[in-house]
Amino acid sequence: PTGAREWTRLELGSLKAAVLTEAGPNGSLRQLRSAWSYDAPLPEPVPGGRAVLALPRLDLSAWQAEAGTSSRPEDLQALPQSVLIRTPELLAGGRRLSGVVLDLQRQATPGEEGWLARLVSDQAAGTVDWREARRPGTEGRIKARLSRLQLPPAEADNVADSMAGLLDRAPASVPALDIEIDDFELRGHRLGKLAVEAVNRAAGESGNPRAEWQLTRLQLNNPDARLTANGRWQAVAGSNRRHKAQ
Repeated sequence: PTGAREWTRLELGSLKAAVLTEAGPNGSLRQLRSAWSYDAPLPEPVPGGRAVLALPRLDLSAWQAEAGTSSRPEDLQALPQSVLIRTPELLAGGRRLSGVVLDLQRQATPGEEGWLARLVSDQAAGTVDWREARRPGTEGRIKARLSRLQLPPAEADNVADSMAGLLDRAPASVPALDIEIDDFELRGHRLGKLAVEAVNRAAGESGNPRAEWQLTRLQLNNPDARLTANGRWQAVAGSNRRHKAQ
């Protein structure tokens, strides 16, 4: 009958779940509380759902793509709204992190979907707020506040190559950035505090706009020196080359 509530519990190998549903009209079910776990104790069921996962390895890009395959609100609501992940190895954006504890909370505002991540690992720690724009003509955005970040030589090259390739193909698809790192280490050198702000803008004459990624702020501070810079990155028509203006 409508309004009746029922608990469903599942245990399948390392996977456990507990879901409280309420019967609606025409045989529909509404999820009230849920909890999920993999190779970890089952958390307390909460509205929106909570998952705790202990994984041997996680490719965050593949997970993000899988989570974003459906844009229907009912599908997104069925996913756990918060996820705690523990893994010895995480791959993200050309980077490898070890000793990772990652706490994710889904964020939703009109026109945007995204996640707030709280990260602790051997190489980095802090928060990252990632939003994917749902409205046409708007880019996503990433806001990061990190207490520390280490980029060894090989991974620094991977990040630079990935970013350059993306800018060459479609500058407008690169998200806006607002990043602050208190202790930034590059190729074994501790460089101090880093701040980066960048946005997408339409450039060119009226009627012929060109996507342009603008680095509005690059600032590096340490006891020995201070560096500030800004610039623009724009695809050159009819060419695979990138164009930068400082």
